[in-house]
Amino acid sequence: MKSERRTRTTPRWLLLGICTLGTGCASGEPASGLKMSSPVGKCGVASELCAKLKPSFAQANALVATRCTKCHSPDGVAGPEHDFTVDATLHGHRSNIAAQINACSMPPPGATALTDTERAVIACWAMGGE
Repeated sequence: MKSERRTRTTPRWLLLGICTLGTGCASGEPASGLKMSSPVGKCGVASELCAKLKPSFAQANALVATRCTKCHSPDGVAGPEHDFTVDATLHGHRSNIAAQINACSMPPPGATALTDTERAVIACWAMGGE
């Protein structure tokens, strides 16, 4: 059987998240001035996007609270060691959160997918935001 090798390119389409977070994109163009291209895949966040986006813990935490705590809470299936309603636990799992988001492992199959903007905010925060 012949194996296929896929290559990944920088997902510049995530730059649209900058507009959504209120950085002044009335024209619909990214505030960064970078040109957007079609996505090759839905996962992975470019480091240059994170440098521009710089999401705060408050922004990431708000998304985690609405999109992740159904499972990542005291009564959730993820278990108490992954209770993201506790700030210290959320901070302690940053590297794992970044890996899971970038690999498209979270949210799991069957759950509502994160939007591109949500994925960028959470992943960028987890990879080194405030």
